[in-house]
Amino acid sequence: MCDHLTQPPSIKLCVLPLCARYQWLADEWQDCPLACQKKETHRKVKCVDEKENEVNERLCNPAVKPISIKKCKMASCKYVVITVDSSQCPTSCNLDYEQKVTYCVEAHGWNSDFYGLQAIVYQDCPLIQSSLIDKCDIKACLHAATWKVGKWHKCSVPCGMGITERRVECMTENGLSSDLCLLHLKPVARRRCHSKDCEMITSCIELQIRKKIQKDGEYLLNVKGKMIKIYCSDMGLENPKEYVTLAKGEADNFSEVYGYRLQNPYECPFNGSRRQDCMCRNDYPAAGYTLFRKIRIDLNSLEIKTTDFRFAQTILGKPVPFATAGDCYSAARCPQVLMTLKYMEDVEDSVGNVFRMETLVSSFSYSKR
Repeated sequence: MCDHLTQPPSIKLCVLPLCARYQWLADEWQDCPLACQKKETHRKVKCVDEKENEVNERLCNPAVKPISIKKCKMASCKYVVITVDSSQCPTSCNLDYEQKVTYCVEAHGWNSDFYGLQAIVYQDCPLIQSSLIDKCDIKACLHAATWKVGKWHKCSVPCGMGITERRVECMTENGLSSDLCLLHLKPVARRRCHSKDCEMITSCIELQIRKKIQKDGEYLLNVKGKMIKIYCSDMGLENPKEYVTLAKGEADNFSEVYGYRLQNPYECPFNGSRRQDCMCRNDYPAAGYTLFRKIRIDLNSLEIKTTDFRFAQTILGKPVPFATAGDCYSAARCPQVLMTLKYMEDVEDSVGNVFRMETLVSSFSYSKR
């Protein structure tokens, strides 16, 4: 029998290196713009290790991530720039030639009543005030104008970076359009906007699973880093499909193989125009005319499935794949053939406009027999 008092220990303490700790590190806020409009300021926020080396953001707790964008708390504009057409000023001003007279007025209580505004000198006024203000009764001039702006419209996208716009007009004190305002002082009419961060949903099936959506329709998906409107079809089935709605509609998005062939293939009658009374045969078996509303696309390769006719209508002959054209009208260089070639270029442009990014067309064929 062993003595339990002399039994060697089976457990002992060990010292391991401290666990790696990651935390958010925020840079200083950028200076707010000097312009009068309320704007945003930004700062960089990154995930770092104990030595402040940047690491993957997934290692930090997203719940405590500091904000990287905030509104600038700018004081309201202190001035409005008024421009006057000196030719409309009283003769007592003794102006020998027509010129624009500009000066700043107090912006507090600014409304359409120009005559209620008082000329005042501000340190941050963006121009040198005209000396005519003291020598002439500028308020007696008939036409005075300033830039007036409307409210910012809603951001162009529901999430991510988009564009917002507002109305910017040069107007007189009585509300008429004018060209007196100085162009270099024109307020911006467009600016970037950020509604909220977009979810990284990249396919219709991912949308179906994560969001429990089973209704077909247009949805914003992240395609190669850009938010693109994609039509999700068959959302109630196991494998939904992705389509792009053609912006110009089926009127400008068609594929055609022309069915008429000249009996004498080396002539070019009617200057290539289509007429039923030509000496032609209408027996080309591949002839057809198909209109497209949407086209199917593989979001991984950006390859268009040209033979998907789900949202297409064939109104003549056989279905013709998207971005396909054929013409057996004449062996001569007729305008009929040239028109088909031009159509092919237009189709290619149309696809590019839909995505505003590089798009690969899988089968762009042209036949001339």
